[in-house]
Amino acid sequence: MTDEVVKLKPRLSQRSRLIIALIYLTAGSLLAWVKLGRFPGLGSYDVWFWSGYVVIVVGTLLDAPWYTKPIDALTNAIGSLIAALGLNPDTSVAAGAFAQKFQILGIALSSVGIIIALTAIWYKDSESMRLRYLAFMGTKICAQLGAPSIMFGPIMLSSLIWSFYNQVDTLILMTIVLAVLLFGRPLERGWGFLSEAFGRGPALLRKVGKPLAWNHPGIVEFELDASAAVAPRDVVVICAPGQEAELGIVVDLFVLSDRKWGRTILTGVQLSKTDLRYSVSPGESDVGIFKVNPAQLPEDVRERLGEHPISIRADSFLGLVSDQTDILHLVFDLLTPHPELAEGSLVTTEINNDRVVYQIVNATVKERGLDAQSVRGVLSVEAVKLGKWTDAGPEPVKWVPRPNTPVFLVPPKGAAFDLSTVGVVPRSSVYVRPDINRMVHHNTAIIGVLGAGKSTIAYQIIHRMIREGINVLVIDITDQYSISLSHLFREDENRSRTTKIQMAIAPTVNRVDQSPERGGNIVDFRRALAEEMNSFMDGEDRLWIVNPQHFDVTMQEGRPSGSAAAFRHLSMVEITKHVAEAALTKVQADGLSESARLCIVLEEAHSLVPEFNSAASKQDQEAAVGTARVVMQGRKYGLGFLVVTQRTANVSKSVLNQCHTVVALRNFDLRAQEFLEPYLGPHFVRVLPTLEQHHGIVYGPGFNLQQPLLVKFWDYEEFKNAALEQWGSQILTERGVGEAEVAEENLSLDDEVPF
Repeated sequence: MTDEVVKLKPRLSQRSRLIIALIYLTAGSLLAWVKLGRFPGLGSYDVWFWSGYVVIVVGTLLDAPWYTKPIDALTNAIGSLIAALGLNPDTSVAAGAFAQKFQILGIALSSVGIIIALTAIWYKDSESMRLRYLAFMGTKICAQLGAPSIMFGPIMLSSLIWSFYNQVDTLILMTIVLAVLLFGRPLERGWGFLSEAFGRGPALLRKVGKPLAWNHPGIVEFELDASAAVAPRDVVVICAPGQEAELGIVVDLFVLSDRKWGRTILTGVQLSKTDLRYSVSPGESDVGIFKVNPAQLPEDVRERLGEHPISIRADSFLGLVSDQTDILHLVFDLLTPHPELAEGSLVTTEINNDRVVYQIVNATVKERGLDAQSVRGVLSVEAVKLGKWTDAGPEPVKWVPRPNTPVFLVPPKGAAFDLSTVGVVPRSSVYVRPDINRMVHHNTAIIGVLGAGKSTIAYQIIHRMIREGINVLVIDITDQYSISLSHLFREDENRSRTTKIQMAIAPTVNRVDQSPERGGNIVDFRRALAEEMNSFMDGEDRLWIVNPQHFDVTMQEGRPSGSAAAFRHLSMVEITKHVAEAALTKVQADGLSESARLCIVLEEAHSLVPEFNSAASKQDQEAAVGTARVVMQGRKYGLGFLVVTQRTANVSKSVLNQCHTVVALRNFDLRAQEFLEPYLGPHFVRVLPTLEQHHGIVYGPGFNLQQPLLVKFWDYEEFKNAALEQWGSQILTERGVGEAEVAEENLSLDDEVPF
């Protein structure tokens, strides 16, 4: 078989065009000097002719030699309009009246050019598909109508007629000059001819395959010749009868049935018939895929090819948008494996010219092939839409990407620790910033199995709440918070609050009263609790840790029999309710508030606010309902809750359902996954059992997120050390600790951590 080739004609280089422009300008100056006895533009009437001459030479050879962008068309149109308005031919003379017709034509042409160019620029990024199409058509018109030769042609002709109407020989000569400049372009043609004649002829593009199918939009499938050497990201020219040759970028290569196949994405960059010369062997057609070295392409074609997304981000190209993509989810076949790709990685694609971020949540192996007998395995990757990323986080983006739109990996980068954030998206430098005020106002739930890191994340959030001036009341039956957060509160003051309540209720633990509701020490407990709540909220301390098991609270059951009565000891569920109600009473007394004032942390929430069918008694059921009522009513007074649990099935849904911000850590419980699915969606729920330590899925107003996001949280010890290093003085002095204690605390940190 004889080789089939296509010849790619060279275009003038920028240096060549500069030389030609200088020749044109020099020739024009010499012509004016010889014929008129002066340099161009020094006459009173021909200034606009020579101005147009310069603009056309510079514009067509240097500024926009191949095509005119809307912004260039706008510049040309405004310039020509100013020039047209500056003409003032004498209409009492026949030549002046004739020149005025071209002046009017120039004004009309310039005005239309301005309108079309502004339309193309204004609606280029419109959300309306119809307006974007209008901008596209405007761009196409600007490419032709906005050229300097079109815009300034009528102005030059008007100036020419009025300037030289009484010098017939000069008028004829200048008309010839104008025609040659606008239509002849002799120097450009001659330069190209000489380049070919002296060894700089057309490059030969050898055929490497033949197209088999056009998959709309923008994909051509092809079969490679057996000996063809083609690699992914190679540039090819697709030639077909009756169509302009178009450049494509190879995105996929594979072997099936001992034959080579591939796919190329069309770039929209076409080569005109003046750029290509077909040289086809006898019996062959001019249909084919031709490999091209981008360096051989004309300069303007090379520039436009370089603007294609795959050319710009070749190293991060992953694949193309495929079927089953919907409004919320992206599906693409992985065409370019990447070692850093994993669940949680961020990828981007375009929707209506917006770069939209997605997060990978799943990948499955699927079969693709030409028919049932010829198949290959591919990885089909699923990702969830996050939105258009801004400094404040992702913003929602409507609609879906077009089929076959390129998908790119957000380059993996190491992220330095940032105290103002809770962590980063895995394998990226995308930070996740909390909104602590909204986190409290909208209530927050931290859910995960034992050892997943729930408490350490709660510790970080508590630090931030105190930093924001929000009081934190922790109800903790494990006493772990008192140990882990000892640097944030005065232990003696915290112990004093507990002791005062214990002393207030101890004498009346078995008090008998004719009115059962006054029997026992419940009344004294409520009174002492209210006093300590007021003291805490109005004082300098920001953190109060309460263990319900440290209080022996009793209620008399029924009327006494003589001096004896039966008593019931309140459970920690009931004590939790009373603590919550005391907090609500205090914030209600302080009035409505749009800012968070107090957050109650429910550690091991399944033991403090159990689900109805998990409660140990009827009293616990009623108490859990009472706490849920406080959760519901507290928001408008600046009271919120942080619910920490590993067993969502056993936590009151009346409480959990009011937690609009969610932090979901590793979880294997099916009932927990069922509860989380409305918040996170099925894709993220499937990821929960595989989450690593300190990784979680966050969602809600507390993170300014309208879509779930997989996050790697900072290590707590690193966070704590940095918080005390940068915030310590401010936090500690606000709660009333002296400067000497602050210095001592920071000194001990310096001894342990080599900053």
